[in-house]
Amino acid sequence: FRCSLQLLGAAPGRIRRGAPVVASGLDVGEIAISADASRIALTGRGRPTQVLLLTQEGTLVTGITTEVATGLTLSAEGRVLGVRTTKGFEVWGVQPVKRLLQIEESPGHFAFLPTRPPQLALSERLGPITVVDPISRRLLGTFQPGAEVESLAGTPRGEVVALLEDGSLEVWDPSAKRPKLRLRLDDPHDHPTALAVNPTGRLLAVGTGRGRIALFDLPAD
Repeated sequence: FRCSLQLLGAAPGRIRRGAPVVASGLDVGEIAISADASRIALTGRGRPTQVLLLTQEGTLVTGITTEVATGLTLSAEGRVLGVRTTKGFEVWGVQPVKRLLQIEESPGHFAFLPTRPPQLALSERLGPITVVDPISRRLLGTFQPGAEVESLAGTPRGEVVALLEDGSLEVWDPSAKRPKLRLRLDDPHDHPTALAVNPTGRLLAVGTGRGRIALFDLPAD
């Protein structure tokens, strides 16, 4: 069987807005898109898992094979790919294809920060958040959030934004021992469910369980 990939708002090219494009014979399991929208990664559901990287025009950039994939993330420019598998976490450079980093434990949450070079934040629900440079394999920082982690995002300044189980949000400099900023919604009966940071790193958008979107300014320093 063949899969169909729907791209909404893609730039003009071989992919038309909202039109399905046959990508491969994959039954798509996971999908990720780079922050600049230049690259799309997707996986199949088989064992082992095939991971494909496409341009927004639908051209195949490369393909790799991993253990069963349970999550994907792409760096801001789509040049570094993170794959969570049932046996751990792998980071790949895509041109040329090269495995940059392999972690034996599978993280609960992970996200590339939109920095240059790309930095990667990883966390277990109850464990600390770790930030690494996957290209140099250098540890940039480890810190303990105030509650269980539910989601991660980042800024171009290398800050990590963590959505926590208690409904709070924390902004961390990975080298610091305490958060730079703690945020909460104005309604104690509403709960954050999703977060995103704009490309400049100055605005945080938070989706809530009551269907609201809350916007927070993030200081530059």
